[in-house]
Amino acid sequence: MRIQILFILSILTLLSSSTLALPPLHHHPRPHDLSPTRNNNNLPDPYDCEIPATPTTPPLILEFYGYGPPLHQHAVLSCLEQAFADAMTDPSVHRGLMGTEKREYRSTVGGTVHFVVEPDERLTWEMWRQVLVKGFWMDGWDMAREFQFFVLVPGQMEEFAWGWIGM
Repeated sequence: MRIQILFILSILTLLSSSTLALPPLHHHPRPHDLSPTRNNNNLPDPYDCEIPATPTTPPLILEFYGYGPPLHQHAVLSCLEQAFADAMTDPSVHRGLMGTEKREYRSTVGGTVHFVVEPDERLTWEMWRQVLVKGFWMDGWDMAREFQFFVLVPGQMEEFAWGWIGM
C-alpha cells in the first residue's frame, strides 16, 4: 500500500509539469454495482471506461474484457509504471503518432507479468498518456488480474489499440 501511495504521488508530481488534463476528483465513470473494494472482479465483461476529450485528444473509451486469474499486484504496478515512464519520456521523442510497434513491459515480481499494447497507426502518444493516466491510474481500483483491453474512439468502427496484462 505504501509503495502504491508513493508511486501515485510521483505520478501526480510528473503530471503537474505535463500537459495532461486530469478529470475532476469526483469523476468516476463506473457502474453502480462495484463493491467497496472497487476491483475488476466485479466489472461487467466487457466494461467501458470513458475518458473525456482534452484540447489535444478526442474522447476515448478504454474497454476491458476477458478477465482471467489474479496476478501479483506489485508486478502489475511495475508493468504500468514502466509503460507510464515510457509514455512520459522526452516529449520531443514521444510526440505525434505512436507507430504500430508492439510495446511490451515486463515484471518478475511474484511471477512474470507482461503488459502489452499494440497500437494502430492512428494512436498518438498524447492519447496513450490519457489512457494510462485516466483509465489505468486515476480510478483507484485494483487491476491485479489478467485482462485484455481495446482503446476506442466513440463513433469509430475499429480500435486504436489492443493490449493485455497477464502471464
